[in-house]
Amino acid sequence: MPVFHRKPQILSVPEMFLFWVENLKREKPHLICKNFNNRVIGGNNGAAKTPEVWYKAKQELEYLQRRNLVLDEKIIQLEKAEKDLYKFTNATIEIFEFKKEIAHNKIKIAQLAKLPDDTKELIITFKQFKEIISVHNQLASEDIIQGKTLNLNNKLGYVQIRKIVPKEIRRLEGRIDWGESIKYRKELEAQGIRTKNKNNPTGKEWLVYVRQSFYLRWAWMKRYSRACTVKNNRVYVFVPTAPGSGKRGTAALGNKGKLVAAQRANPLLHFKYTVVTFAGKDSTIVLNT
Repeated sequence: MPVFHRKPQILSVPEMFLFWVENLKREKPHLICKNFNNRVIGGNNGAAKTPEVWYKAKQELEYLQRRNLVLDEKIIQLEKAEKDLYKFTNATIEIFEFKKEIAHNKIKIAQLAKLPDDTKELIITFKQFKEIISVHNQLASEDIIQGKTLNLNNKLGYVQIRKIVPKEIRRLEGRIDWGESIKYRKELEAQGIRTKNKNNPTGKEWLVYVRQSFYLRWAWMKRYSRACTVKNNRVYVFVPTAPGSGKRGTAALGNKGKLVAAQRANPLLHFKYTVVTFAGKDSTIVLNT
């Protein structure tokens, strides 16, 4: 079967917000969405207002009343079609679930009817959602780099840093430490030493190679103890963020850069990570604790 690789789709915060609101509305259709027709979510285009999600007691009351009428109609139709009166059928179970929901709705309707008509509450705004996502992701990134494992919940698996130990050390000999290499090249040029390049092949070699018996990588744990049960999860990959856009020296570090910086700041940090020893069929994984 042909297989092709596609660049991973990265959802923006506005897209995540819209996705979250759509799912919330499926659970609670009575919620009110305001300012969702703006071209730019977040209110950054001048007079545009920030999208908001509101709860109004009167709106939920009217929704539950309509919902009970719909359920009553469904029960009538199911009871007409029900022929077997001596045992439980799928229709019997469905009727029971509908009647249970109606009873629950009636209790809620009685409670809502006692509230003032203008009872309302702001659930969330786009700005609040953006702040929550930003803070959560930053804290999660820091915890993972410090050796913790992030549970994605909903049977999506886990994310952690893994310490990869190759079977043969020479597999690491070709890895270039670009950060140290560029730093070394600048030092040579500051001393007036010409460095090696296309136009000067006899210049001073400035590439610095990584000299360690392992390398670190961000890992999405899917197979361990059936951590991820998403259908066809093998065709999906986890790609940690690279440095953000911007002028050199001012661009925000991505998760790859944060991991490198953390290892430089604490050379012993790798002892906190899950160790994966590559040795063919005898490969081993020692989970961090």
